[in-house]
Amino acid sequence: MAFVANYDTASDQRTARIIDGKSIDFPIEKFVRGENLPSSVVPRQLFLMNGVKDLPDIVALMDTYWIVSSSGKEFLEENAPNQCEFIPTEVWRNKKSASRRSETSPDVQIEKDYFWLNIVRRFDAIAWDQSQARLYEFDGEDWDTKEKKRVKRVKFPDHPTHSHLKGCGLTIRKDVIGDSQIWRDNFSGAGFVGLTFMSDDLKLKIERNKLGRIFFIPVKEV
Repeated sequence: MAFVANYDTASDQRTARIIDGKSIDFPIEKFVRGENLPSSVVPRQLFLMNGVKDLPDIVALMDTYWIVSSSGKEFLEENAPNQCEFIPTEVWRNKKSASRRSETSPDVQIEKDYFWLNIVRRFDAIAWDQSQARLYEFDGEDWDTKEKKRVKRVKFPDHPTHSHLKGCGLTIRKDVIGDSQIWRDNFSGAGFVGLTFMSDDLKLKIERNKLGRIFFIPVKEV
């Protein structure tokens, strides 16, 4: 079995709130869609919007952001070799929310070393003909260029415990993903974004070692 891995709003919503730190040229839309990005454009400073004191070693953040500590990096290098790129980044917090930061409430850098996680493996692994989630098209515009075009979106089945994804209902092909432990699908677009997939084995190891507060939603395999 495989899983969609996402930020867990139930256990710690604060870690899901992050803003891009002073990197005006960062192509956030492309990253949100799960596209591979060169390390040169990844922001070197990230600011947590609320006063988070402690972060786990593998952090799932809002809209497909992932950061990992040195321990999380070592874990993924061992258990998902050659499947991720690790880009050093500073993580800062403030006692106040990001919109209220001021000189009287200075930012404080989290002492742990953290890395921006760029998931390297991409597949066309979703078996739409065997998924409850449905793919549909409508007249819209390109997210980047704003040109008029036919846009693809996904309608997820209702899910009682996670409103962000509205459930999963996806089926993936095992022969496509092979021995991959962590990956994203090549399909991208509003209503789907760059969902992160993990194997059952990697999920169990993360939970066993208590490396992250992550919400796992099962997907079927064929």
